[in-house]
Amino acid sequence: MVSGASALDRFGAEFLGVKAGELLGKGVYNIPAEEGSVPVYSESWQMLETTSAQAMGFLGLSSLLEERLLPGPAWTINHVGRGEVAFIPFDIFRNFERNRYPMVRMFIGDVTRRLVGELPVRIQAPVCMDVVLRKKEQRILVHLSTVHPVSPMCLTAAPSMTSRRRDR
Repeated sequence: MVSGASALDRFGAEFLGVKAGELLGKGVYNIPAEEGSVPVYSESWQMLETTSAQAMGFLGLSSLLEERLLPGPAWTINHVGRGEVAFIPFDIFRNFERNRYPMVRMFIGDVTRRLVGELPVRIQAPVCMDVVLRKKEQRILVHLSTVHPVSPMCLTAAPSMTSRRRDR
């Protein structure tokens, strides 16, 4: 998963399966998340046309994602070799790091699930928790860390974890 308008220059159009459209400056656009949408600020927005990638979702000028849509997708997914790459053409991770909106976390979760499928561990925690999953041999390692508290809920809420066994 790569994000940011400049990722197109770094990784290349062929790898990402897109062609550059207009580069928009600072702005707030609405992105799809779960059953709704969430406004997201980014310093720059790369409009795209897909070549080999699949367009996923739309960017909207309002919270109603059926109208006032921009021509480019909210994100794309492209088959590369034996894998896939997701491209989010705006600074979604910088936005989430600064604001921790739950709907932005849901958007990132939607992209992650589409890219890697259902993960064997699911964490329910406040947005002030960072979670990193790693696999080492046959073990799954879960790293939980607290970032600066952004709400009183982060000081009192405890994370919970469920796991699913996946037969291969």
